[in-house]
Parts: sequence; structure tokens; C-alpha cells
Amino acid sequence: MLLIEGINIKKYYGDRLILNIEDFKIYSEDRIGLVGLNGSGKTTLINILCGESEPDEGWVRRYIQRYRRTEK
Repeated sequence: MLLIEGINIKKYYGDRLILNIEDFKIYSEDRIGLVGLNGSGKTTLINILCGESEPDEGWVRRYIQRYRRTEK
């Protein structure tokens, strides 16, 4: 089952291009690791995929409901 897809995702900080992803899809059976140097955009990508921030260009479509944990 398709969970998340994105097309032409770009994110800039100032004039620096942090993310440039042409096309991706994440399926329920996928196992994903995210590896990169400090400042390469790993956290930015996760925030975009979760809906915490928006890309400067392109779009992300989520086919799953996002749940937030509540602290007790």
C-alpha cells in the first residue's frame, strides 16, 4: 500500500539548496534508512514528510493518518 509520495521536492535555506528530490514513493512494506552528513537535509526531509514543514517547491501527498503522541 502506498503511504507517501512526493514530486519535485525542493527546500532552500537562504540561497542554499538543501533538498532536491525528483520523485519518491514509500510503501507500507518498505524498510528505510536515512543516512547523510550533518546539514545534508535529513531532519528537513522528515519534517516535510510528516507535515511539520512545507517544501519550497513540489508536493507531498500522505495516504495515512498522522498521529501525535500526547505526553502524560
